[in-house]
Amino acid sequence: MVQAKKYSLALTEKGDLYVWGLKAGFGAPKKIRSHKAPKVEVVDARIGSDKVYGLASDGSLYEWDIFKGTEEQGEWVCNIEKVLPNTRPILGFSAGDNYLLVLGDIVKQIESR
Repeated sequence: MVQAKKYSLALTEKGDLYVWGLKAGFGAPKKIRSHKAPKVEVVDARIGSDKVYGLASDGSLYEWDIFKGTEEQGEWVCNIEKVLPNTRPILGFSAGDNYLLVLGDIVKQIESR
């Protein structure tokens, strides 16, 4: 579970994301679902001010715009966008109010010199 200023985020063992907070309702967590997108199996997640970032099992990094989401049948439905394709391994990432920081395999290249 991770928290930001306006939202809290939980990642289940099955790779599902749940959000609650400012606009997503202060009650029970709501599962994040995307409009017209395939299900993404998330293995790690971070939350910024109004965005959720998830690292997929295939190595791609996705972004959900939770602020622009709407509640439908107890789920939080919002747009999803692929931020980074799975072209390079992502070793870690962090998100904040106005940033997304990604640590990639360039570290391995520097260490091997």
